[in-house]
Amino acid sequence: MVAKSIEQMNGINQKVSSSTEVVNMLGEKSKEVGSIVSIITEIASQTNLEKNTRNVRTNQ
Repeated sequence: MVAKSIEQMNGINQKVSSSTEVVNMLGEKSKEVGSIVSIITEIASQTNLEKNTRNVRTNQ
C-alpha cells in the first residue's frame, strides 16, 4: 500500500516537473511574441508618421 502511494507520488512529481518546463517554455515564447509585436507596432507608427508627413506636404 505504501509502495503504491510512493509510486503514484513519484508519477505526480514527474508530471508536475514536465508541466513546469512547458509553462517556462511558453513564458519564453510569450516574451518573444511580445518583442515581435512591439517591433510591428513601431513600424506601423513610423509608417503612419510618414503618411501624415506626406499628407501635410501635399496639402501645403
